[in-house]
Amino acid sequence: MKKMCILLSAFVLLLSSCCRENKKVESVVRDFYQSVQNKDYTTAMTYTNVAEDEASQVADLLAQMNMDIMDFGVDSSRIDAGDTTATVFVHLRVSSVYANDTALGTPSIPCAKRDGKWVVLFM
Repeated sequence: MKKMCILLSAFVLLLSSCCRENKKVESVVRDFYQSVQNKDYTTAMTYTNVAEDEASQVADLLAQMNMDIMDFGVDSSRIDAGDTTATVFVHLRVSSVYANDTALGTPSIPCAKRDGKWVVLFM
């Protein structure tokens, strides 16, 4: 029974890592924005092309912007030829303490495959 539990645990870990590798581009963008909305900028950086040694600095800059994503959604995406780049179309509503206002936006988010995984092209 103990061996069965160990094998099952190993299988689940392997399966979950494969799922992350094959995540759709829309899911990566959604996870990025969800992390930003939760003010978890360190996790948000894991969905981008920002190098690990620069990620904490970029996360700190995002935190200093004092912007709140009130809501967002992924509308659609366009995968370019070769399946290595994509554009994801998003709608979002943000507020900022600096502007003391709410703004609506519909950005197009550039993405690319790096080492077989989709990432948000942040810089």
